Amino acid sequence: MRSFIALTLPPSMIRQVKTIQKTISGNSQASRQMPADQLHVTLAFIEDLPSEKEKEFVQWFLSDLVIPPFLLSCSFIASMPSRRDRLVYLALEADEQLKRLTWNLRERLDDFGIEYDRRKVKYHITIARGVRGFYEKEHEHLIRLPEKAAPTSLTLFHSQLTSAGPVHTSRAVIPIHPLGTQQ
Repeated sequence: MRSFIALTLPPSMIRQVKTIQKTISGNSQASRQMPADQLHVTLAFIEDLPSEKEKEFVQWFLSDLVIPPFLLSCSFIASMPSRRDRLVYLALEADEQLKRLTWNLRERLDDFGIEYDRRKVKYHITIARGVRGFYEKEHEHLIRLPEKAAPTSLTLFHSQLTSAGPVHTSRAVIPIHPLGTQQ
């Protein structure tokens, strides 16, 4: 099992991603669509924590992190090789607010002494795995990218790899209030 911190998507964006998934499914030989509740944007993969340290971390995680509202913007659809087939994802624009949130989060992880994957973040939403016969350059005219939307929360997830693919379980959630509303 591993853990990660991610942004969760609003219902409007999830509906649009589900439409893209149907298009991919209808134009490829096989694919496993990511379930709606598993769609996210990973900001940091972190070490697995012993249960006593996890409780302390969750309290800290929920304590005083303020996340100003911002919008996620998809820039293109792409795919890459996976173990046997292809993984299809939506690439996101790495705007200053998203990069600042990632930097602040990683700084807080350092302060707390949590080890995390320090590679540069490639902001994306994985939408399908095990895809064969779908190539974004050939099919991009069929895809309408989701409209800009505000993420709903910053969430600590545990991820467990199963025979059906990874299953993510929410462990702690910090809501992000929509633009124009009070926190």
